[in-house]
Amino acid sequence: MQFLVVTGQHLSDSTSGQRRWWSSADYLAALTQFRQWEREVQEQGFVLIAEVAGHPGPEELAAAARNLTLTSSTVMRSALGPALATAYAQIDVPIPHMTATTYADLNAQKYLLLQMLDGAPLSGADLMLLRGLVDFLNAIQDRASYAGVPDAVVWPNVPFGVAVEQETQLVGTQAERMTLLLQRGQS
Repeated sequence: MQFLVVTGQHLSDSTSGQRRWWSSADYLAALTQFRQWEREVQEQGFVLIAEVAGHPGPEELAAAARNLTLTSSTVMRSALGPALATAYAQIDVPIPHMTATTYADLNAQKYLLLQMLDGAPLSGADLMLLRGLVDFLNAIQDRASYAGVPDAVVWPNVPFGVAVEQETQLVGTQAERMTLLLQRGQS
């Protein structure tokens, strides 16, 4: 498997040949390259890591880099420039089905959050009710992803698929370097 890092100043760069790409069989090297290009991403730009199965040659990697989209299933981690992210964030996303009970729960959850902000301790039952709020937020994020909003907008700076496994392994074997790379993405 190869890890392909692709960046461009605009999504249309694939047709004009302006995308840059880099590949490695080493995920840590790919993540390092991703972080470097992430710091340089333009307003309408993007950078992503994708996995390419097998042992692709340079021509296959170049074709993969040209054809990759932000919502491709092989994308493992991505970052978008603010203008591009804003454009995708404006996709109309339907909210999950709501019932009278759902609205009542949302109201109770809102007041629990306000109590928390005021420093009030919460009971176990209160915490369970807040878990429902997390489930509701997750449903909204899932619907946005299904509607075509790239994962970099829905879940910024979160790895996907094979990247999760790779980063978990690296935290155990190269903790200091991995911590530094992950912190760069938080700032």
